[in-house]
Amino acid sequence: MTEHVRQLDFRVNRHVERMQRYIPLDAGADQLVHELVDVEEAVDLETVADHALLDGVQTPSMRIVLLTGDAGHGKTRLCCQLLERLGYGKREAADAIRDRSDGTEDLAAVQGGRALRVVKDLSDFDPEDGAEIVVQALETSERVTVICGNEGRLRDVVSRRPEELGVLLLRLEQGLRGDAASSEGILVVNLNFQSVAAQGDSLVEGLLRRWVGDGRNWSACTTCRARGLCPIYENRRLLTEEDDAAHRAVRWAELLRIAERTGVVITIRELLVTVAFAITSGLRCQDVHERVEQKPVDRTWQWEHVFFQALFERIRLLEETSPGLRVPPAMRRLDPGHFADRRIDESLSVTASDGSFRPLDPTGDVIGVDWRDVSPARARAEQLTLIRFLRRRAFFEDPEPGAAGRAGLRFGDQFGQAVGQEDPNALREIRDRIVRGLAAAQGLTNTRERPSALPVVEPALATRNGGVAILDRDIRLADVKVMAQSTAWGLILGRQPELIGQVDWLERSVAVLIENHDVIELDLRAFELVCAAGEGLDLPSADPGVARRLLLQLAALAGNSADSEPIAIVEPGRRWKIDLDIGDQLIGSRS
Repeated sequence: MTEHVRQLDFRVNRHVERMQRYIPLDAGADQLVHELVDVEEAVDLETVADHALLDGVQTPSMRIVLLTGDAGHGKTRLCCQLLERLGYGKREAADAIRDRSDGTEDLAAVQGGRALRVVKDLSDFDPEDGAEIVVQALETSERVTVICGNEGRLRDVVSRRPEELGVLLLRLEQGLRGDAASSEGILVVNLNFQSVAAQGDSLVEGLLRRWVGDGRNWSACTTCRARGLCPIYENRRLLTEEDDAAHRAVRWAELLRIAERTGVVITIRELLVTVAFAITSGLRCQDVHERVEQKPVDRTWQWEHVFFQALFERIRLLEETSPGLRVPPAMRRLDPGHFADRRIDESLSVTASDGSFRPLDPTGDVIGVDWRDVSPARARAEQLTLIRFLRRRAFFEDPEPGAAGRAGLRFGDQFGQAVGQEDPNALREIRDRIVRGLAAAQGLTNTRERPSALPVVEPALATRNGGVAILDRDIRLADVKVMAQSTAWGLILGRQPELIGQVDWLERSVAVLIENHDVIELDLRAFELVCAAGEGLDLPSADPGVARRLLLQLAALAGNSADSEPIAIVEPGRRWKIDLDIGDQLIGSRS
């Protein structure tokens, strides 16, 4: 009897409490900064950058390894794990990085007997002092120094000693174009290119395996009285125990991959916040226990906390408490619950035997509510809530490809084909679609026909003529190629760009390579807008920022025509060529 009673007690899962500390809903969120994390609880996600850093410091000619990127990408974590790989224990490494990483102390020995020093954050120093530390690191070949800093602080430091430190900015700018090879004893690892959802075994999938896949973390729940009514444990079950569990994890990676491709920078810190919030929905074990204690058979509240509902709807709470986070607004923009597709919606249904946590169905459920007395407005609202919930659930359960389309991106599949270099015929079609869109972005109309060239409008007159434009030049379609960003970098560099081997790499942009030397890069959002512009979307009105950037890039292509060529004026359906004769009289011909 004692054992039976013990098994019916409420139990607190320490793992759930640990995940809760990653969520910045209150002052208890102490796991967001590596220096504050209990080293015994730290999440050790192994990244490609870990290996790049170790290889860099072991290179005999290396003097500086610069880790740059936004706060939260894991620069401090990388330094701690580097020391662990060089023989430190976890706590010893954390103490060394916290207390002895100002660039003045040797922390370890690396290949060739040289010393290793670490500067964990250039922002900890006055710019003048920071500049002196970097200069000293550059001047000696007896040690290698790992320096962490964001791009803004780095530029500030370099400005204090430009003659000596200008090479750092040169290396940084070369890295932004994929040329991240070490030179001059300097290696730059730009973590802003690191992806949490890279193709293959992504960081998000690894985190899910660790947090929900390891049964040891959930042993306390197996004998908890609230287990059958707990949405947190249901999330764990959906992601590990059901037949579709593996696919749900892959779909999660696809969702974050779409977000990254639309320009959202997701740091490891934001990944931890997002996954912890989606699994727990911001609830603690005690919160669940109190609800179950008050209403022991109530199953009407849990659906709001199922992971896919928390990820798209309840995440508003996270956005309100931490407006600086970038993932919550991205999830709301990509919410499949807000995109109607007849083929999908007609397959959404709730059967009488469906015992999962879900909203009430006003057309079928009668328990607890007499729908005959409910106003039509409330019934419609309840039905909409249910439909959105089912769309979100279907997004994670549907094994078919096309996640981007389910998130409202019509041309997501074509983007995937372009960066995957899958089919030459498909690439030609995508190229033609992009050319039409770029023409439309410059104010040219009648772009639905198959293009014969990429028109470049006189920059000063682009978008201003209501369909009539003065053409600067035509670029042959044969000189316009569509490919992945890294492929274009490689063609220009004449070798594979090293950057893709230094971080968890994701192709985030389609590159339009023009005449083998100019590149227009389109992330998924810009790609979507350009393709839609070719079908009639007013791009400058839809997104002035994207339109302005594209016009600047197209303007850079202008001015390559010979002065003797006739002036070409384009209007809908017609093209005029005008020559200036010796008497300054216009002579025109229609083509």
